[in-house]
Amino acid sequence: MNEGLLFSDDFNRANGNVANGWVMVSSTNPTIVSQQIGQNAANNSGDRWALWPVDCLSDDQFSQCTIRGAATTSFESTLLLTLGASSTRATHVSAGLAGGRAYVLRNTTAANDASSSYVALSTGINPVDGDIARFEKTGNLYTLKINGASVVTWTDTSSTATVGSSNRRVGWSTRCGGTRQSFALDDWSGGDL
Repeated sequence: MNEGLLFSDDFNRANGNVANGWVMVSSTNPTIVSQQIGQNAANNSGDRWALWPVDCLSDDQFSQCTIRGAATTSFESTLLLTLGASSTRATHVSAGLAGGRAYVLRNTTAANDASSSYVALSTGINPVDGDIARFEKTGNLYTLKINGASVVTWTDTSSTATVGSSNRRVGWSTRCGGTRQSFALDDWSGGDL
């Protein structure tokens, strides 16, 4: 598939706040550790949302990254890739990886994910260090791929997702807390399809 407008960040800069223009949609900012987004352990809990500061040109978008790190025996690792967002989480449609699950969730509140629900779920999905996770939207079809192979899809048949020119940001989130820690991530790219 040919991409149109393309954004990217390899995170190859000093340890600390991700900065570089990213728009934070969380109270805790993600941080760079060793030239990638660091793996946040459960004792440093919270969601760390980041959106690219420039809007896409169309409603057909993608967001992808290289997964770094892996779950330990006592934690499951998590990652979200986000499409169709404004500055509030209520506009996000996200694809996640956590504890052997791949899922699509549709946020329903601006403040957090508490009212979000899976709209699609697959099990037995266990990405490893170096895998490429890609979430894309074409029309009303949302697809999460690992290394180019589809692992979960959702068709928004009722047009519940917010689309349009003010909801065209792409990004990612690391999530941790309880028995979860985040994957580290690297080499993010996103933009129009």
